[in-house]
Amino acid sequence: MQSQMKQLLDLTERDNISLRILPLDGPHPIGTGAFVLLQFDAAHDVVYQDVVYLEHLTGGRYVEEEDEAYRYRRSFDRLSEISLDEVRSREMLTAARKTWK
Repeated sequence: MQSQMKQLLDLTERDNISLRILPLDGPHPIGTGAFVLLQFDAAHDVVYQDVVYLEHLTGGRYVEEEDEAYRYRRSFDRLSEISLDEVRSREMLTAARKTWK
């Protein structure tokens, strides 16, 4: 656990990574289960839609339908709103790491 927390802390130093923690004692209003929201920058004036990856026990699937991916985007945005900000998340992770010897 120590090495995992150290690696997460190291990753927070990268410009392209934002680590945000939703504490277990906080509100958990969305029961989507785990998902990965993939967003892409436009390339050569072509705009790409969000894609969601869902993983489960026996495999996974990509959600590319715009209306369905949009619902996951809204869920992601809501979870981001109620999560700790990056600084507080890092502080929480640092404190938790100290308790794991």
